[in-house]
Amino acid sequence: MVVLRAVIDTSILIELFDRGREELLEEIYAKYKAVYVPWIALYEYLYGCLCLCRSIEERKGAVEKLAIVVYPDQQILLKALSIDVDFHKRGVLIPL
Repeated sequence: MVVLRAVIDTSILIELFDRGREELLEEIYAKYKAVYVPWIALYEYLYGCLCLCRSIEERKGAVEKLAIVVYPDQQILLKALSIDVDFHKRGVLIPL
């Protein structure tokens, strides 16, 4: 059995929490069994909130309710490198 997983980036967090696009959330949960947010996306989102003088505690909590926040560790680093090298060998370049 294949479990479909989604990774949400900063732009989706902005659409959901700042622009009120709640239908995106319904689409995500209808399609995927697991939803993740990389720590860097959470960082970018909260950074933008602070720059705009918004409180981050409530928004951080909302993101953590929405998805599993993935913090880096050695295994994640090695997996990311493996995926990046595989794409590179196939000629698919992903900007850092």
